[in-house]
Amino acid sequence: MCSERYVPQRLPIVVDLPRAAPGSGRGLCAPPAGQLPGEGPVFWQARPASLSSYGEAGKPHLSETVGGTATSPLFVRLMEELHDGRPELHTATGSSGYRNKASYSLGPQFAGVQETCAPEVNQLALRLQELAQESSDPAFFVEAALKLTRRGTLGVKLVLRGQEAAASWLGLGLPQQVADGFCTEDSPAASWHKQLKTSVPEVCSVTYQVAPAGSDEKPPKSPWHPRYPMPSPLFGEPFVIEETPAVRGEKGLAFRLSPDAFSEVNSPAEDAMTDVVVDWVKMLQQQGCLGETLCMFGRNSGFIGLALQQHCGFKRVYAYTHCPVTLADLDASVAMNGATAAGWVVGRSEKYDFGGVLSRIPKGQGPLFVHVTNSRHGLADGVIPALKARSDVIAVAYNSCSHLPLPGEWQELCSGPGAFELRAFRSFDLLAGTEFLSSYFLLVRRPPVLVLPVGPPGVGKSWLARQLAATLTCAVFERDKAFFEERLRRSDVGLAEAKRRTHERLLAALRGAGASSTELGSPESLPTAVLLDSTNGSQAAREAYCTAFKPRRLIYVALRPPEEKMLDFLLGRVRSRGQSADTPEHERLVGIGGLRPEASDQEMQEKVSRILAALEWPDASVPPQLSSDPATTTTTAAGPLELIMLKAQADDTAAVQAVLWKCFLHLCCPFLANLEA
Repeated sequence: MCSERYVPQRLPIVVDLPRAAPGSGRGLCAPPAGQLPGEGPVFWQARPASLSSYGEAGKPHLSETVGGTATSPLFVRLMEELHDGRPELHTATGSSGYRNKASYSLGPQFAGVQETCAPEVNQLALRLQELAQESSDPAFFVEAALKLTRRGTLGVKLVLRGQEAAASWLGLGLPQQVADGFCTEDSPAASWHKQLKTSVPEVCSVTYQVAPAGSDEKPPKSPWHPRYPMPSPLFGEPFVIEETPAVRGEKGLAFRLSPDAFSEVNSPAEDAMTDVVVDWVKMLQQQGCLGETLCMFGRNSGFIGLALQQHCGFKRVYAYTHCPVTLADLDASVAMNGATAAGWVVGRSEKYDFGGVLSRIPKGQGPLFVHVTNSRHGLADGVIPALKARSDVIAVAYNSCSHLPLPGEWQELCSGPGAFELRAFRSFDLLAGTEFLSSYFLLVRRPPVLVLPVGPPGVGKSWLARQLAATLTCAVFERDKAFFEERLRRSDVGLAEAKRRTHERLLAALRGAGASSTELGSPESLPTAVLLDSTNGSQAAREAYCTAFKPRRLIYVALRPPEEKMLDFLLGRVRSRGQSADTPEHERLVGIGGLRPEASDQEMQEKVSRILAALEWPDASVPPQLSSDPATTTTTAAGPLELIMLKAQADDTAAVQAVLWKCFLHLCCPFLANLEA
């Protein structure tokens, strides 16, 4: 039986977002403390969500997060859609005979071979069990961890029971010499090894650890555990020599693997995964997005880093891992490969502080490509804020072995200044037959995005804004709220002046949308996403908004009322909204275009009719004119404008929900939006 165990490690995921104001009802934040309405650009953004509520491991840490609300259902749906709903994004590599690494109980606890393990591994396990049964004390042999390399060699790490019994088996006089890692030529251990090599000559490395006598305790598996004993060499080197995954059939580089650094499990799946990441890097290089620096964080820093440098030409590699054994292997592997692995800076990250390490990597080395690997509980604390804060981090390849933390992490990655978007995704059968889903996804900086819902009052624009604000993927400017503050909280301001001031506040907010990113230490503004909750019915106004914000991606969401009984539909929606307890105060009091709540049906009908008559629906074939210069009318300072048109009938609930989903995808996962088109 494959009896591999993992020491549970809690990696808290803490959202580094501002806490919502106490009076923020219905998921919207008030202006910052001390700032009066109308002073500077203000966006109302959804209350931050708790991203640490994943099963039992997350429960003790709920109090450490801000907000306390659940991850957006849209991100949960996104995770399910990518992992389960798109077979074309999955690479299958078989569910039997794939494991090149496994642990087996020996002696009385041996339970046979594992279907998922490679034949060579199973055969070695059977031979080790035979040797254990032939010994005078079969219970002395507790466990064997086995590794099959791409070269066909085999490594063995034994767990033996009791210091005195181990000393006798090794032919040593004193039990305290057991950890020294040698045996006498006439010892039972030497005879054991001779028999093993005769039947399985591919074994090139045998190490051992000793467990206490008289108990069922085993040594900890994790090298960073305080009671972890380093395996002692018995025969051969205390490691195996493995090769990095072959990319498109090209032979990989040699690297060292110590017994408890056996992170590779499934060679065909790892080959496929490395092919995908190399293709992503080369695509970004062809687009001129990347520089010559690679940053590696996590357990796969060695073999994936070597493969990426070999096939993608990175001249500088920063590699950090929390595991001291993996770090030692990485140092040795870089030295083994000489000039082929030049330019490496290798270090240990204490307490999973990859975020702190990233922030200390020198700047000025051009655009960075970062590779991160999570644990069963997700990324370590501080990684996501650090990735977002470094404006020179252009793209991130995220290797996930568990899908459970992803919705919350994606919500954090795709929100606020410095947000990313999912550019590509692939899943793999790395651990086929288990509950763990393995995947890779490519994150790139999201360009500035402007979302303009278009339609008369009552079609659901504010509902759409609240749904998207709750995902944290975009900041929301509510024109009605700004108008409410200008008109109803300042008795000396007339209707025309309130409209003018509202328009100026809106433009100021759009111009300054990226200004907050300069607080992160970056000389340039980081991209963000803004939704303008207004009628947005004027083509000239929409062009003014685009000129002020300079988006790289413009999303029109046209919500049309039904043709039949249009006025009745809109008036009914507006009246019911005004009477609902869930409607924010400013919407209920402002009504339609500044009308008082007690306005008559005739007054409301006339107002809606004027709005409908003046409304200019956007045309996807007519891009906005961003300046008077014809050469720049359809481009921004950073490149061409991507124009996206989404449409729905306001009385068709399913269509409106579909538009919400599409708009969400264009904000955080545009490649899936294109697949669904």
